Amino acid sequence: MELHFEEAFLRDFITAEAARRELSGRLAGLVALREADGLETQEAFVDSAESLGLLGEARAQLEELLTPLAELEVERVTLDDVHRGIPTSRREEGRAYLSVPVGTVEEMRNVLVQLVNRAVADPEHTTVVLPIGLGGTGGCACGDELPEDEPPGPLFTAR
Repeated sequence: MELHFEEAFLRDFITAEAARRELSGRLAGLVALREADGLETQEAFVDSAESLGLLGEARAQLEELLTPLAELEVERVTLDDVHRGIPTSRREEGRAYLSVPVGTVEEMRNVLVQLVNRAVADPEHTTVVLPIGLGGTGGCACGDELPEDEPPGPLFTAR
């Protein structure tokens, strides 16, 4: 199975892995050197990450998590950031597109496993959406049960 990253996802993913391993400074320095040598920013970033061993190990861990998709005849998986949206998995013609909150492999593990397991458990459906709570009060913040001297609570809470 081939694993592909959307450009912004890859950059954020590598940055998160570098921070976890306390290699952010070295990564930034290598990127600057590669750019000075004439590489484009994205190419310099990927080359630097590979030089530090950030990409290879993380890619292997992600491929292992995504292996069950092979049961659905998926040959290529593309990872993208949900941009504060709802994690989803979509399959079409041997390809899977997963949108997850970008982070380290460990931070993404739970969401990826859920998406993959649900896709494999129900192969008839080509789209999997993970339900997520919106926080807040769990219902209407208005009503007769609220004391008169207290305003209604927020409908949504920031994380």
